[in-house]
Amino acid sequence: MIKLRDILIEDAVNMKDGTTLRASQRFWDEIKRDEGLPGTNGKPALKAYKLGDGRITIGWGHTGSMSGPTPKLGDKIDQATAQKYLQADANKSAECVRRILNKWKQENNRAHEVTQSMFDALVSIVFNAGCDGLRESEFIQLVKTRDWKDAAMMLPSDSSMIRGKFTKGLVARRKRESARFLEDGVPLSKYFGKGERLLNMRSSKR
Repeated sequence: MIKLRDILIEDAVNMKDGTTLRASQRFWDEIKRDEGLPGTNGKPALKAYKLGDGRITIGWGHTGSMSGPTPKLGDKIDQATAQKYLQADANKSAECVRRILNKWKQENNRAHEVTQSMFDALVSIVFNAGCDGLRESEFIQLVKTRDWKDAAMMLPSDSSMIRGKFTKGLVARRKRESARFLEDGVPLSKYFGKGERLLNMRSSKR
């Protein structure tokens, strides 16, 4: 007979100390799709072009805001350089997420414990909106209070972290990040006391 205590203990391992996490391979695959040259299914832009908000980008969404150099219109790079920029920008994005989670950890806030899918989604958001964009967002305040479902629900419409207005492409991206954020499940400890049980969001589809 399976006891509730055994389920709680077993499922709790899915929550990890986010201050030590690294982006998964899935993150790397999906960030190329999200940041690649439009219409190419994830290929990098080897020639710099202007975004709708006026910034110049090259490679996989490299603008110089996360790591240098800052591209200029007319700049050209090769595939290896695009990969180098991507690695640097993604690493900086992950460092930002770990700093935020570490601050919570130092405050004895258990919100620093996240699933891999939560961590990947947070890194993707920073890559797109910047470290300050995430830190100052309404979304991250809900994550801080461990209101994961509410955070995911409001993410596609959270304008507190973007420049200007939402585009169809950005809304679609935020919806993907929202789904990814909840993909590994959410702890139900807030409802079941000290025990932590992972609610697998995919189980509802079975």
